[in-house]
Amino acid sequence: MTTSAANRWVVVSAVTVGGIYGFQTIKGNAKAGVGEFVTAWGVVFFVLALVATGAPGLAGAMAILIMVADLLANTPALANLITQAEGGAALVPGTGAGAAVGSPIHPLPKVGH
Repeated sequence: MTTSAANRWVVVSAVTVGGIYGFQTIKGNAKAGVGEFVTAWGVVFFVLALVATGAPGLAGAMAILIMVADLLANTPALANLITQAEGGAALVPGTGAGAAVGSPIHPLPKVGH
């Protein structure tokens, strides 16, 4: 991977992660405060941009990994937020903000059955 391709992936990943957080903030479901997010987001993508100059393959792969992980972690909650904003019911119960083990999406295992 070239340095310019790695930089492109870093930018695409940064915009995607920032967009997901921005949408969740607008809907009131952000898990972190704005200051915490901006600090962490800035440090991560600044470091990735620096790494892209010396090891473009590593930086590009890490940027793609970060973006895909964020999309996979937030897609159910985002789908429910969008559906509810349009006036529909939640697509998958328990996938909104704060879904945890023991919720309908992550049932606790039955012991002794």
